Amino acid sequence: MLEVSNLRRSFGGVKAVDDVSFTVDKNSIVGVIGPNGAGKSTLVSLLMGNTKQMGGTIRLGGVDISKYAPHRRVHVGLARTFQETRLFGDLSARDNVLLAATEHARGVDDALRQTDDCLEFVGLTGVADTVATKLNHLEQRLLMLATGLASGPRLILLDEPAVGTAGHELTRMIETIERIPRERDCSVLLIDHNMRLVMSVCSHLIVLDFGKVIASGEPAEIRADPRVIEAYFGSEAVHG
Repeated sequence: MLEVSNLRRSFGGVKAVDDVSFTVDKNSIVGVIGPNGAGKSTLVSLLMGNTKQMGGTIRLGGVDISKYAPHRRVHVGLARTFQETRLFGDLSARDNVLLAATEHARGVDDALRQTDDCLEFVGLTGVADTVATKLNHLEQRLLMLATGLASGPRLILLDEPAVGTAGHELTRMIETIERIPRERDCSVLLIDHNMRLVMSVCSHLIVLDFGKVIASGEPAEIRADPRVIEAYFGSEAVHG
């Protein structure tokens, strides 16, 4: 579904994304993890076209989208959520989703149908008419997810969707993300620091450090990889 090959981006002398390659298969959930400053945010920005790459290719469904503008990438099947909450606070939950659905629907009826479907998927039907600022933190995070799904993407980038959640709220987010591939026919690229989340939902993990891929594999492999332990906790954790 998504093929990233030798992607590169530098800022001055700093290689923020350094020859990064990976794939995301159809209807799979792949996680990208790494310490602060590893290049995760730059990678998301490159994939969405908000930052111009300096080398490499990005293919979605076999089509090279490397030179596509951000809005065109959305129209061919990419969507994303953000670390920070980005909603139209004075609009209802339904209207937030409807704005996104309208851009891609076949008429008003289709947009309304897609809106209600996405709200039901994330469990927000009961608060559909509530103004976004009146929703609690978890509901706002789920509303951003519904808004991202409203365009009917083939792949959605989830940038720290669980930030600020714990306990039963985190469990609900995990259960919702797990359902995306099988119920929305959509692949997921998940960027998050929350190890409970990524270890629960991801079939494959990619680890970045200083812009490079230092490990790639199944969650159990990654958890035990000395390079990953060192990147997160320092060499003492590996050798001490």
